[in-house]
Amino acid sequence: VYDEAGQVVREWGKRGSGDGEFNQPGGIVLLRDGTMYVTDQCNHRVQKFTVEGKFLGKWGEHGSEPGQFGGPEPAGSRFAGPHFLAMDSRGRLYTTEGVFGRVQQLTQEGKPLAAWGDKGDQPGGFGGLQTGYSKKTFGPVGVLVDKHDRVWVSSLNDRVQAFTPEGKFLFGIGGSGSEPGQFARPHGVAVDSKGHLYVADAGNQRIQKFEVPGP
Repeated sequence: VYDEAGQVVREWGKRGSGDGEFNQPGGIVLLRDGTMYVTDQCNHRVQKFTVEGKFLGKWGEHGSEPGQFGGPEPAGSRFAGPHFLAMDSRGRLYTTEGVFGRVQQLTQEGKPLAAWGDKGDQPGGFGGLQTGYSKKTFGPVGVLVDKHDRVWVSSLNDRVQAFTPEGKFLFGIGGSGSEPGQFARPHGVAVDSKGHLYVADAGNQRIQKFEVPGP
């Protein structure tokens, strides 16, 4: 945890699988009351803390069923997930699972509500060719929810796609390349107060900003 000057205020956690320990921590969601949720990728779970770092709970395990994470990948795979994390206006959480090609919607207690995604390259799918690789790859990575409760998901097939909270595909942007509007392994996504979309275009070493359609 850092202050506005960039100074470390506190830290917690160490490598492991116990309560409050991590193996590849990823996404974070912070509630207004100070409650924090953190994805623990290789432990295939989400952990809950106070803003001071006190452990409050955990949920999730390795598997393919709703509420589980990682799918058929080996339990130690760091690409299985859960990866990034987001929350909508109703307090529902969204996680991404890379090589399993899935987005899940869950309650704050870890109860599965919805899931979608596959390894196809059709609209709404998270598979296809990735910049710099000859074999097909797949995986949703970054996730955010905008003020209209649209769920934005970046994926390694060089696209960013928007969905309803239940997983209905709305539209997408991107494509492989280095021209404006194209991506090479997009990761983190964010929106500002005016609704502009920002994408961390990892393979092209840049951030891109977009105007996106209204609801």
